[in-house]
Amino acid sequence: MAPAPEPPTGPLRYAVVFVIHGDGSYLFHDEGGKPLEADQVALERARATAEANPEAEVFVFHQRDRRGLTRENGTLELYRNGTIVLRRGYRRNSGGLEAEIALYRDLTRIAPSADPQRLFLYFGHQVPERPESGYHSSLPRASFGLEPLADGLAGFLPPEHRFDLAVLSTCNNGTPTAIAALAPRARYLVASPADLHLSHLATGTLAHLERRDPMEAGLLARELALAAFGELTERVSTIVTISVYDLDTLAPLVAEAAAELQARLAGAEGVLEFYDCGEDPRFSSLAGLPGVTVLYRPPRFGRERTKAAHSGLQCY
Repeated sequence: MAPAPEPPTGPLRYAVVFVIHGDGSYLFHDEGGKPLEADQVALERARATAEANPEAEVFVFHQRDRRGLTRENGTLELYRNGTIVLRRGYRRNSGGLEAEIALYRDLTRIAPSADPQRLFLYFGHQVPERPESGYHSSLPRASFGLEPLADGLAGFLPPEHRFDLAVLSTCNNGTPTAIAALAPRARYLVASPADLHLSHLATGTLAHLERRDPMEAGLLARELALAAFGELTERVSTIVTISVYDLDTLAPLVAEAAAELQARLAGAEGVLEFYDCGEDPRFSSLAGLPGVTVLYRPPRFGRERTKAAHSGLQCY
């Protein structure tokens, strides 16, 4: 798509980055049995968010498999003032976000000296606690994990800035290690400390950001989590748990646990087994920490249907 005519110039008070991973298997069925692709659902929601924000610059990166003779495995849609101004394919050659960062730096109209509210949202499968290959179908040997993701967030930011809010619509990424990795890059984090239904977190609360106080990132995080939690509990019978993490408050409190888990990772082999940190006496201090807001509903079936609460943090 060639660049569209620029919309009428208005203030860009919000800088939003969506990264939607579709370079893998994302098929699920809705409550009526209709087959859907989770990345396409997330893409439509991102577009709706971009169109509903006349004071925002919104980058929507869709990571996908290779298509066509160009070997492109990514698509960018760029919106300003609620209007799409560019849609183009691009090529990813690594497991991280280097290609997306290069495009962002080349195309953004928000000056490094500006101070918009900054939001980063990632939709995909569980981001590995340690970098590993196999996450991307089109790049099977490329490595990806929490550390490359955290480095990617830094690439979208001017020096000495952080995202006001980061969202991980993924399974099992509400961990002490994720908190430690992302705290230098974001003020608040919304993530799931358990399995998350493949249909992803709803983002309707991000519509019309201009009606909100841009300093209230914590309130925005809680509203997004509450709306996503309500939507999921109405539709699915599996576990639903979403946490809001105040990273400034929480990061120092989980630093010791994060270091222990990182050490455990160094010697671990095979698939990690995740569980509620509150169920492990070694991490009992993580239960009830300030800085964690927990939304939890147990699964309606199975052995954990009687589990009454969750600590809001996932260990392994």
